[in-house]
Amino acid sequence: MTSFDSRRRVSTYTSAWMPTGDETTYIPSGYFAGGYDAGAEVSGIDKITVPAETKSTLSATLSSARWGLSGMANWGVGGYFAGGFPTSGLTSIIDKITIPADTVSTLSATLTQPRRGFGGMANSAVAGYYAGGNTHPWWEYLSGIDKITFPADTKSTLSATLTTARIRGDGYG
Repeated sequence: MTSFDSRRRVSTYTSAWMPTGDETTYIPSGYFAGGYDAGAEVSGIDKITVPAETKSTLSATLSSARWGLSGMANWGVGGYFAGGFPTSGLTSIIDKITIPADTVSTLSATLTQPRRGFGGMANSAVAGYYAGGNTHPWWEYLSGIDKITFPADTKSTLSATLTTARIRGDGYG
């Protein structure tokens, strides 16, 4: 009987994580989108490429110029910017930046209700969450949590809520 000795055997197994030469190289990056500048809402998107810490401006823009929106990421796949306050009033739109192509699309899924000043966080490759914020009337603070399931980009509303309704919170994950 021959015993297995890893020093004498060559494996023919190829793992999914092992480079094969046909994959697209992903360079880590982050995105800043929307905001308010000198009396006008912004639709532009800036990209920071790390570790070089260089900045570029995407030719693609948000579906509408707005401030008070929130972002989250499905690492290496896509980034999401939701809600906010365009000139026309609060929105429930969710825009997706596809990585590494840096193209923008608008999801058919939307937030449960229009909102601004809320937090976003994600469990990459699984789901992302948006919580809190406020809607119109402005004093109506929210405690609800919306879930975006990756990679289908579908939205559901959790039965769980934040401990207290709040505005201008943030999240990470």
